[in-house]
Amino acid sequence: MTPRHVIIALSGVACLSLGAFASHAQEDPSVVIGVSRHLSDGATALELGNYEEGIRLTMLGLKSSTRPRDRIGALSNLCAGYVGTQNYDEALRYCNRAIRLDPNNWRAYNNRGLAYLGLGNLEAARSDVERGFEINPSGNSLEIVAKLVEQAANAPAAAGSSASEEASSE
Repeated sequence: MTPRHVIIALSGVACLSLGAFASHAQEDPSVVIGVSRHLSDGATALELGNYEEGIRLTMLGLKSSTRPRDRIGALSNLCAGYVGTQNYDEALRYCNRAIRLDPNNWRAYNNRGLAYLGLGNLEAARSDVERGFEINPSGNSLEIVAKLVEQAANAPAAAGSSASEEASSE
């Protein structure tokens, strides 16, 4: 798998926290509609692949969000958005913050695993996927990320064996 294929695959696998924002807006729209609107719209933009807009809206929502659940979801979504823009260092920053607030947030581990994969740190990516599975054993996106990590781990070996086969046949 070439780095370009990894990048394309990464952008479609990041996990977003959509449900928390939608249900929160329905709980008490008179109090938090502005905050939830930004977070909800940001999550929707990220889901649609509009990463820059999703990041912008999520940042706006994060500024005025006080509920821990919303903040954790927003931080994980920012991580996913930065994975989508291939800014993996920034993605790590937000995933680390989400994990510090909630060490059992499997989405943040999934997203951080993608950021590590984008940086080529396969061991850290594998470790995060494993931790995500400990929290959520049936996570579909975790399964996809695990496969991407294994494909990336096997790609150099496959490329190296192809090169040595070509050299020996000459």
